[in-house]
Amino acid sequence: MRVFWEELKKVMNWKLLLAIFLFSLMYYKMFIFYHMYMEYSSPVALGLIKTSGVLLKKYGTTVSPGELKDFEKNYVAKAKMALNQKIAGLEDFRKAKITDADQLDNVNDGTENGNALYEKLVEELDNAGSSGRLETPQERDGPYNLYICARDEADSLRLYPEQVKQLKAKGIESRKEPTVLPQPVSSAWSGLASDFAVLLMVTSALIAAPCLVRENRANVKGLAYSAKKGRKFFAIQFAAVLAGALLAVLAQAAGFFALYIFGYHKVDQQFWNCCMYNIAAYPETFGQYIVADAVTALLFALGMALLSFAVSKLCRNYIALMAAEIPLLFLVGRLSVWSLQNSFETKRMAACAAAFLIPMAVCLILLHREKTTDVV
Repeated sequence: MRVFWEELKKVMNWKLLLAIFLFSLMYYKMFIFYHMYMEYSSPVALGLIKTSGVLLKKYGTTVSPGELKDFEKNYVAKAKMALNQKIAGLEDFRKAKITDADQLDNVNDGTENGNALYEKLVEELDNAGSSGRLETPQERDGPYNLYICARDEADSLRLYPEQVKQLKAKGIESRKEPTVLPQPVSSAWSGLASDFAVLLMVTSALIAAPCLVRENRANVKGLAYSAKKGRKFFAIQFAAVLAGALLAVLAQAAGFFALYIFGYHKVDQQFWNCCMYNIAAYPETFGQYIVADAVTALLFALGMALLSFAVSKLCRNYIALMAAEIPLLFLVGRLSVWSLQNSFETKRMAACAAAFLIPMAVCLILLHREKTTDVV
């Protein structure tokens, strides 16, 4: 056990951990922060999330035709009334002889003058109200934005039965009632999941790849393997690398989900029990989908660690290591992103199994060879 801990210390040395930390900061800034924060900076996205939250609170995770009528009567109509009251109090609207939301919609007629007037009036509404000007998702409740989002959501729900018929004609069964999961939430998570998977794979590769190259360069194999006990040393190194990669990716996952759960995306938590898709063949909820994506990313990351360990065993210098690692990382990364896009399908399960079991088999073959090969 003492040898294992010493090998784990070498795998998790502070220089490598610092490099991973700096890379993670750069990666978050370049990719993850967009899906984590910027994608929810749009008033429209936040308006849709708030509208879906109202549907969820009043009617549950799906909406029936009767509930849709109640929503139109008691929410959409009130949002329109609030907007009309705001319009009535603004000078620019009185000059343009616009007294309600319907007339405002008609201004945006596709002509240059109409579009310019529409943009000017909407800007006046934004400046007079709170739409898009406050700091938290819960406060982004300007009357214009709320009405547009509520109206669009009601229109989408009203068209759902027709969409069911069209899909049924193609042989695809849909749920009887649509989910209230807002599109910005599912779209933002899809982008986050792909970026998260790539981050875990790069982290595991950085942990595992340099492990054996140092010893190959120093040519200490003969010294260590000349004794029977020394031949078991490769297995200890394998266990240390796998443990180090697991600790590193779990630490990355903890940081990622801390930001996801307690940052802007905390508004997503109310939708975790909503169905991810309206297609009946996909039974998972949004929360189950997140767990499945996290497990998928973890399996691919551990598979990448195993591949990197095998490559490290076969490379005698860092140039050869980089030449082998970069294409492998690219291919496994593409496969992981493809798998994340296939929900609970058999394709995903097969890809996850292959991504972990094939590298594990390669490493076990190398372990067996080390016990029997001659020392040169």
